[in-house]
Amino acid sequence: MTRKNQRYLRNQLKKSLSKLSGRKCWSMIGGGCSGRTISIQFEDKIKSYHNFINNKLTYEENVYKGEYRFLIYCYWQVEQKGETVCAWYDLRDGDKWVEVLKSLIVGKTVQSAEFFDKRTLKIHFEADLTFYIDCDCKYKASKDRNYVFFTPTGSFSLEGGLQITLNE
Repeated sequence: MTRKNQRYLRNQLKKSLSKLSGRKCWSMIGGGCSGRTISIQFEDKIKSYHNFINNKLTYEENVYKGEYRFLIYCYWQVEQKGETVCAWYDLRDGDKWVEVLKSLIVGKTVQSAEFFDKRTLKIHFEADLTFYIDCDCKYKASKDRNYVFFTPTGSFSLEGGLQITLNE
């Protein structure tokens, strides 16, 4: 993929991220067998058409998916008033971080989202909360994904080598 294509995809990603402003986070799923991989769902709720029920999820999480949502495999952390209050490496009390993270972001409205320096994404929530995603799969040899951002028109994937792909 050429630099020009990557520049275009970065701009498309930025445009899609701007649509998070004013949307409320209604679900955060993580912990247990998924480890530090998390899913964050934002308004509006769209009927999901999968054929299984997970008894660890709420009714809404089983029946709906977020119109905008992230699946995050890489480093993430939440800061409030400049101090880290929860992060992917937070091992205190097993999966207690899951409840901490839910209490911090679920029900909160996004004020803005920004993507910069080819690897860092910030989502600014009300209550002076900032959710950081910092891509740790930076090398092209890595086949891992950092995160996937799903939108109504397609999904952006930030992969090893900090390459953005768009699936429409």
